[in-house]
Amino acid sequence: MEAQPNPNKKGRAGGKKKQQLFSGDIVFTSKNGSIQTIPCLNKKLKSVTDAVIGLQYIWEYRSPSKSVPPHYQCKLCKVQRLQNEMAAHITGWKHSFKYLKQNHKDKVPHEEEAALKDPAIRKAIKAAAAEVEKAEGRGQIKTVLKEPFEVMAFQGMKSAQPNPAFAGAAGILGPSPRGLKPGGQYGGPMYMGDLPPRGGMMPNFSPGMRGGMDDPPMRRGYSDMGDFTSPGRYGNSMPGPDRGMMETDNMQHFPDDGPLRMGPDGFGPGQRNEGRGRPFPNDMSMNSSGDRLLGHGPKGPENNSLPATLLKYLDSFRIDNEDDAQIVLKVTQKLTDVLMEYRLRSISAVPSVKLLPSMNFSSSCLPHNSKDSFSSGMPGLACECQTGFRVLVSNGASITCQQCPDANQGVTQDGYGCIHCPGSVGDNGKCQCPKGSVLVEREWNGNPLNEAQCEACNATEPAFSAPDMTGNRCVRCEDSFINSSQSCVCGTSNIQAGGMCFPPNSLPASVSSNVIFGQLALSVTSLWFSSFMYSSAAACLLFSNRTACQSLGNMCVMNMHSSSTINNDACGLYNTVYRAAQGSSQDISYWRTNLPWLYYGDQLGLASRILQNEPLPVGFSFKGTQKNTNIELRAAVYSVRGEFLRWESVGGGNLQLCPDTPTRQQSAFMFGTAYKQSCVLSVSELLNGYPEPVFYDVFLVIQKPQEDKRLLAVPLLNINQQFNGQFTNQGSSMNNWYLTRRLMLVDTLSGREKSLSSSPKVIRVASNIKIGFQLVTNTQKGQVYPPLMTVTYSDILVTDPTTQTVTVSFSLEYTMDQEEARVKTDIALGVLGGVAVVHSLLKTASWKRRIASPLIDLQTIMKFLVFYAGDLANVFFIITVGTGLYWLIFFKTVEAQLFVSVLLPLPAQEERFVVYVGCAFALKTVQFLHKLFVQLSVDIFFIDWERPRSKASKHVEGSGEAKSQASPVSIWRTYFVANEWNEIQTIRKINPTFQVIAVLFFLEVVGFSNLALRDPSSDLHLSPEAYTPPYSLILRYGVASAMWLCIGLIQITFFKVIHERFVEDKIRQFVDLCSISNISVLLLSHRCFGYYIHGRSVHGHADTNMDEMNTNLKREAENLCGQRGLLPNSDTQTFQISITNRLRAQYDRIIEPINWRSGPSRLVDASANPCEQSTNAYHTMNRFLGSVIDHAHREMDYIVKDKLLFERIIGMEFIEPLDKSIFYNDDSHSFADVLFYGNEAVLLIFDTLFFCVVDLGSQNFILAAVLTYLQQLVFRLIRNGMGRRNLASKTLVDKRFLI
Repeated sequence: MEAQPNPNKKGRAGGKKKQQLFSGDIVFTSKNGSIQTIPCLNKKLKSVTDAVIGLQYIWEYRSPSKSVPPHYQCKLCKVQRLQNEMAAHITGWKHSFKYLKQNHKDKVPHEEEAALKDPAIRKAIKAAAAEVEKAEGRGQIKTVLKEPFEVMAFQGMKSAQPNPAFAGAAGILGPSPRGLKPGGQYGGPMYMGDLPPRGGMMPNFSPGMRGGMDDPPMRRGYSDMGDFTSPGRYGNSMPGPDRGMMETDNMQHFPDDGPLRMGPDGFGPGQRNEGRGRPFPNDMSMNSSGDRLLGHGPKGPENNSLPATLLKYLDSFRIDNEDDAQIVLKVTQKLTDVLMEYRLRSISAVPSVKLLPSMNFSSSCLPHNSKDSFSSGMPGLACECQTGFRVLVSNGASITCQQCPDANQGVTQDGYGCIHCPGSVGDNGKCQCPKGSVLVEREWNGNPLNEAQCEACNATEPAFSAPDMTGNRCVRCEDSFINSSQSCVCGTSNIQAGGMCFPPNSLPASVSSNVIFGQLALSVTSLWFSSFMYSSAAACLLFSNRTACQSLGNMCVMNMHSSSTINNDACGLYNTVYRAAQGSSQDISYWRTNLPWLYYGDQLGLASRILQNEPLPVGFSFKGTQKNTNIELRAAVYSVRGEFLRWESVGGGNLQLCPDTPTRQQSAFMFGTAYKQSCVLSVSELLNGYPEPVFYDVFLVIQKPQEDKRLLAVPLLNINQQFNGQFTNQGSSMNNWYLTRRLMLVDTLSGREKSLSSSPKVIRVASNIKIGFQLVTNTQKGQVYPPLMTVTYSDILVTDPTTQTVTVSFSLEYTMDQEEARVKTDIALGVLGGVAVVHSLLKTASWKRRIASPLIDLQTIMKFLVFYAGDLANVFFIITVGTGLYWLIFFKTVEAQLFVSVLLPLPAQEERFVVYVGCAFALKTVQFLHKLFVQLSVDIFFIDWERPRSKASKHVEGSGEAKSQASPVSIWRTYFVANEWNEIQTIRKINPTFQVIAVLFFLEVVGFSNLALRDPSSDLHLSPEAYTPPYSLILRYGVASAMWLCIGLIQITFFKVIHERFVEDKIRQFVDLCSISNISVLLLSHRCFGYYIHGRSVHGHADTNMDEMNTNLKREAENLCGQRGLLPNSDTQTFQISITNRLRAQYDRIIEPINWRSGPSRLVDASANPCEQSTNAYHTMNRFLGSVIDHAHREMDYIVKDKLLFERIIGMEFIEPLDKSIFYNDDSHSFADVLFYGNEAVLLIFDTLFFCVVDLGSQNFILAAVLTYLQQLVFRLIRNGMGRRNLASKTLVDKRFLI
């Protein structure tokens, strides 16, 4: 425990003044009267591990009366805070930055603006602060014992104002005289005693808290900001938007709650009368001498010295911790026991007083509300006497009560005495006075009267007085009564509402207090509306009171700006006042003087004129010297009573219900960043956190270079707005919208029906808030139209708040007119689609010629559709890749960001693009499967040119003779060539494994995936603390497809230029192998079209030993033998062949017995040996094809020629082989078309589309890469397995030899 130091006591001469020591705990009285103990800031900071420096600049102001919590001021940063906020300020980077800037400039070379943008700089500041803390320490907080409200810096803070009901002596003497409170004789209090008042009570519409902006000039929705008041004047002398609404200073220095003062319009009962007149005798509930505590002893100097000394000491006595409080409690209990004994002795010593059975002494405690007159300080619990009993002794923890002995006696107002009543005794056991009179129980000097008196207040001139809310004082009645009836009686011709008296007016006599919850199809009779709607409308209409007008506008907002043909609801009353109002504010026709701005007119078609008529005078740029990406929004904040509370910079969570870090929340206001934040909130949390709604008028701050800031009102599209019961803003047509102003976040007030303290029946939550910017068409300067804020509310029927939840979201989106891009895309699709049709027709005609079928049948139509699917897939692929690269280049590249000319399409606008991608993938899949089927059904045969070199003798049984036969030719060369062909069926120009790994490396490790984020940043790496916007599907597709194609094309280039030239070329090696093996290959991909590889050895034989083989190769290298070509003196070994029908028919006849084996059993010759059939068919086919190549069949002869260039381009032969087959020279080895090798383009596009489609569906590059690799593996296995089976059946090679 401690007492205040004696100010007259001097210290030692020349000694240094030592700061007084203060306790580590701080005790104060909260607003509801409870005693609270908190640790001091020094003690609280001991547990902080972050760097803390510069505490010597922190001043702690403790209230000597302990009526308010401690307040803190940072002399360095010029900010004022309560304890928790100051602790956050001290541990933040800004305080450390300013301390280092002032004392250690070398450690902070950066400016504050740079630190705001770069988290790395802020991290460096904290690191430097830690070094300084280690070297110099934290410093010492200075503690000052002074009432915070006496300090100029705290006068704008509502928390610094002591609560009259609990501050100092007022807590004992009762409420200090403050004039008429809301209601009183002329109406109930605003909250009906249920909710604590916030910033004053209605109908105390403090005109100082005005809601208009009349003074600064504003043109076309803008307001110049050059004449704004400073924060000091704003907080102390002009607490409203009339003078300070356009303030340019930093909004964080604005006081959150300004002092409430009466304005010049004079609206509001009682505030002017504060402190006027002389109090009635019963105002003194306790005499000043303190005799109730110490008794009525003699007043001589000897006897008075001890009480005077004790009282003087108690004046400076303070309780600063829990130990002190326990000691005081014990002392108080002891003094109470002593006083109890004295009272009992006094009663027994008086002969006239008898202890009757009805005289009861009680020391029991009854629980009651802490707002009652006698409170122990424990919220919700206190000791009080029963009705008809007076307090005999009370020590705060327990009381002793005594019943008043006479039936006509009532308990005094202070509860400590009994007094004869002039009239009846009320239900509360106290004397009652007639209406218009006040109860007087004491003389002017505080002596109690023997009998209470009822003094009538003079309601007429000159007094114009009426009882105050407590009924104990006569004070001047509200001006509206005097002005209407020249008395304090409203009169029958006038209308009394909300504690005021109104003359007859144009407002309807009865008002509709129903709140419509359209989503629930439910109408709730709101107690708030029924109590205050008419008085707000009347005060606004008749007295032009701005606070009343704001309150009426708030009720219209709570009713979702909805209106109908009736004019007695909230918005109907507002429109009535609006039509009667004269003049406009800020030269805006929609904004009437003194009224809040709620509507942009009431006609259809105004929305497009407001939103798209004139762009903002400033442009946005992502890079360069003219960089401008900051969206600065400010909101004028109003209470539900219509009081202007403060200006707020939008950001930091004031419009964002979802909790998040300040850095992430501030990212919402970086132009071009698609921001969306959503979460699920509990209804119970909303009920506790938002007891009453707060309203916001949002403005966009506009500042041109070398000009003052101006404000642009941001229009609001309320999706829940109704007209005559129909939702008007839910359509997509802008011409049907009704734009409005002002929004709220959570409304838990209008849904209360019977009591404002009870739980609401329905609450309304802003579940979706969206701010949208639209880019001006064909702009090159980053110009945008005025933003539009769209709000969707959710109506929640409260049944079980602890389990009920609501999903809320806050987002910013940026759009541009996509019609031009859509038209260009459609044109490209139409043109390329037409080209695809022509190309498909040519392919179909070529296919018909190659199968030698002139008829157009169903098979022809199906073939055309398959060809068209492949070509159309290429068209869609080209368009989608081009679209993705277009947005990637013009939105993300540095050169394009110097001026904003494009903005990304919205997710809803990307749906058409996704459909195009899906079509490309589906059609490409059809083409790929068709290609795979063609390759698996190709006809192939190996022609062996090897002939026996000699004849061997063979003994014939029975004849005794030996016959000579030709030596057999080895089949191993054919098996070897067949195995090589089997191996090259699935070789590709790219390595699938490397492709997948490389794509993942660049996308995920290098960070190219961050280029697909919906923000203008082109950084490849993001800070972990930074907000990560959602991905754009177009950008994601563009990045993924570009990355896959680039890596694929790089591989193909490397394979063709480097690998095939200097490592190995398997296609050419296969042709060489055929020549060395003396085996030719015939491939028929169509019935009458195919490929021929001439492998006939120039040496005549290939079955030789090693020496002969080497000799042959050496002779060939030295040009000592003929060339390998089909024609003499020619090296051409590969040909495209177009054969006659006759040749194809003979080919089919030879192979037909073999095909029967896999056909129906009735066609199979059961007596024939399958192996023998295969062998015979093989030799027959080998001899036949060899004789054809050797021109042995005149009727099946062929010619060799070059293909025309145009024939090569369109892939079609002009000459039809009628009499002779045609062999076209083919140096490009186009026989690879029946392999994966020759269809790399189809495979690459198919893999790209597969990867992108999986990624678009899963938003996961890793999953897409894994599934793409598995897809490639599966189709490679299918191609190998089924190709091996087809090879064995067509070449008559046993598949057991195909390894």
